[in-house]
Amino acid sequence: LHSLMRNAGRVVTHSTLAEAVWGEDYPDATNALKVHILRLRQKLEADSGQPKLILTKAGVGYLLAKPD
Repeated sequence: LHSLMRNAGRVVTHSTLAEAVWGEDYPDATNALKVHILRLRQKLEADSGQPKLILTKAGVGYLLAKPD
């Protein structure tokens, strides 16, 4: 969440997020990242199935939407 907040409004790549959280050599970081993003959405979003705060950019990464 910290990395997304520091880069609000910009896409943060999967690899950048994984490295920030677990370091360079974390096996299966992509799947672990998906699980953690899902859990963040469940806690932060009104409807985690239709996220408006933590958005996925397919094949690239995630972004935290800037507040209006």
